[in-house]
Amino acid sequence: MCQDKDVKRRPSHAIHWYDTVNLGDSVSSLLRESRTKVCEVLGDTVTIAGNVPPVDVLRSGIIDDVIESVKECIQKGTTSPKGYILASGCQIPVGTPKENLEAYIYASRTFGKGAKIGEMPLGMM
Repeated sequence: MCQDKDVKRRPSHAIHWYDTVNLGDSVSSLLRESRTKVCEVLGDTVTIAGNVPPVDVLRSGIIDDVIESVKECIQKGTTSPKGYILASGCQIPVGTPKENLEAYIYASRTFGKGAKIGEMPLGMM
C-alpha cells in the first residue's frame, strides 16, 4: 500500500483525487492520472472523493457526457475500501447549464442507488 508517511498521518477523512496537499510527487501524479489507481493506493487510508470534470463535462459537455462521467466515477470509486463520495472535480463553474446539473443529480441517484462501501451499487447492475 501507500508508503508515504504524510498520507497516513493526514487528519482528513476524505481526499479528492486532484488534491495536491503534500503527499509526495508519486502520489500527486497518481491523483491526476488514474481514479482506479488512487482507490487502490489510498483507498485503505482515506475516503476518495471526486471527480466529474467541472469544465470539460459539467459546464461544456452535453447531458450524455455528464451521465457517462458519473457512471464511470461510481464504477471506479467502488474499489475504494474506505468508501467513495461522488463530487465534481473542484467546484461547479459559473455558466454550467441547469440541464447538466439535473443530469448529474439524476445519474447519481439512478446509478448510485443502494451504494455500500466496497460493493457495486444496485443502480449499476
